[in-house]
Amino acid sequence: MSKKLSDLALQAQNLPLEERIELVELILDGLAPPDNEVELAWGQEAQQRLEKLRRGEAETFDADAVLADARASLQKSSLRRQRS
Repeated sequence: MSKKLSDLALQAQNLPLEERIELVELILDGLAPPDNEVELAWGQEAQQRLEKLRRGEAETFDADAVLADARASLQKSSLRRQRS
């Protein structure tokens, strides 16, 4: 890593969390600028999902149960890789 990059990384680490997030977003936008059509489509999808949730039509899941299932799945996957 170059000295310049190392200095920038150190400066970034000392920023408040909100500013670090903003910096990451700026860097990512520079790599792949947002696609307005995609952003609009996701906004519409989010609005439709919210409306379904408010009408009671959306299937919901308990967050604790979902996280427990995900952890169990990751643990099984990790064990399989260790055995290979």
